[in-house]
Amino acid sequence: MQDAIIPRVGLVYTVDKHVNVYATYTEGYNPQTTASMNNPNAGGPFDPLLSNLVEAGAKSDWFNERLSVTLAAYRIELKNVLYNAGDATNPELLRPIGKVESKGIELDVKGQLSPNWYLTAAYAYNDAQIKESSDKTDLGRQSPGAPKHQGSLWSKYTIPAGVLKGLGIGAGANFVTERNVDGNKVQTLPGYEVVNGALYYKIDKFQLQLNMNNLLNKTYWIGGYDYLRLFPGAPRNWMTTVSYVF
Repeated sequence: MQDAIIPRVGLVYTVDKHVNVYATYTEGYNPQTTASMNNPNAGGPFDPLLSNLVEAGAKSDWFNERLSVTLAAYRIELKNVLYNAGDATNPELLRPIGKVESKGIELDVKGQLSPNWYLTAAYAYNDAQIKESSDKTDLGRQSPGAPKHQGSLWSKYTIPAGVLKGLGIGAGANFVTERNVDGNKVQTLPGYEVVNGALYYKIDKFQLQLNMNNLLNKTYWIGGYDYLRLFPGAPRNWMTTVSYVF
């Protein structure tokens, strides 16, 4: 297939001054990556990646926009997804999966608890099952690399007065549940939780910021092909930034 018609349809409806609802449908067409197509060890050529998305949701704002809640439900179908074949003799070999169907929900909450205290939270559920494959043992499996649950929480408070006026403190965490390893039916990556922190200091138009990532120095894996080829998350680290608002 060298060309495709890609329809996109969307609708937004205002229920009242607090609530907006929306629905959308879109299709996608993407040739496989140059790396997979030009690699003689990958096993190609491969058909393009085809997709379609159905999504509906609502966004609401309350208390003079101090509380914002967004909820979405979706279904995504992907065809001709490429996964590593897990071949020990050829680690670059890829294999196409007939169809992967992802169904889930996403919830985002942003709140201003006081003039100087903010809170954000997010949660996502993703049931990403392999629906079609030449290897029947794939069917019903959670798609490699896709956790069923993930989320985050972050809170920030800025001192409004006194000698520490302008000093802000932030803290939060994110989590990801167990994932299947790409191209393998038995190996999994464990879930993890990472705790982060931050300090801010704002004076006039300058802001100094210190981010403290992975405070507990957690060892975790963000992805991989098998137990011998994993991508570790960053260990405890610190980052400072200076910004100026014109």
